[in-house]
Amino acid sequence: MVCIASSLVGAEPSDNCKRWDSDLRKYVGVFHPLCIAEYNKFMGGVVLGGMLIELYRINIHGKKWHIRLFLLFLGSFSRQRMVALSASYGPKLVKPKPYDSVRYDGIQPWPEAVADKKRCRLCSACARIQCSKCQVSLCLVQNRNCFKIFRTQ
Repeated sequence: MVCIASSLVGAEPSDNCKRWDSDLRKYVGVFHPLCIAEYNKFMGGVVLGGMLIELYRINIHGKKWHIRLFLLFLGSFSRQRMVALSASYGPKLVKPKPYDSVRYDGIQPWPEAVADKKRCRLCSACARIQCSKCQVSLCLVQNRNCFKIFRTQ
C-alpha cells in the first residue's frame, strides 16, 4: 500500500504498466495513477545515489558521530563528482535549429554547394548542399528534397 499526495497531478488519469509477478512468473498489467507514473519518471537520480552509497561506502569507522557524518558527506560528494564526470564524458552535441521566424520569413534562401560532406538535418543522409541563410546542411536530390521540406511550414 502506497500513499502519495500531489498538488501537480491527480489520481484520476490512470495508466496501465507491466510489472513482473514472481508467483505467475510473467509480466502482468497493473493500473497506477498518473502521480505514481510522474514519481517513477523522475526518481532515477535518487535511486542511483542510494545505490552508489551502498556500492562505494567508505570503510573507515569512527566512534564519534561527527566523524561518521563527515565521512558520509565526503563519500556522497565523491560519488556525485564521479556521476557528474561520467555524465560529462562524451557530451552529446545538439545543433541549434534556426528560429522559425528566420526559417519561414518568406525570403527564400539559395542552396549552396560545399566541399565537405555533412549529414542532412532531416534525414541524416550525406549532403553537400547547405542553406545560404542559416548554414544548415540539407539534401537536394531527385527522390527527396529536404531543402524544400525544411523551408515550408
